[in-house]
Amino acid sequence: MNYNEIKSLIKKKGLDVKFILNEVGMSYDGFRLSIEKQTIESRKLLILCNLLGISPNDFFDFVPSDVTIVNNQTGGIGNCQTNINSSIEALEHQLEVKDIQIKELLEIIKSK
Repeated sequence: MNYNEIKSLIKKKGLDVKFILNEVGMSYDGFRLSIEKQTIESRKLLILCNLLGISPNDFFDFVPSDVTIVNNQTGGIGNCQTNINSSIEALEHQLEVKDIQIKELLEIIKSK
């Protein structure tokens, strides 16, 4: 999120910027700069997110993966091995997706 989006969300929630600054413990300029550069301390980010009713993922425009793992074990040893292989493949796919998401987040951070 950029500073204007946060200001808009503050207004939408019926809050005041001064109230947010007081709760987060920052000056106006410090808050604006930390949002623009995405260098806000994690403690302060959590307070901000709680006040605005958003998650840190929302703040960083992060979209989690929809991959889920289902593991049903039936049958003997051979079938168990098949389930393990399927689970490993699903986990490998999740790691690939997470690597892409981490790369995107790092690019966002570097661009700010």
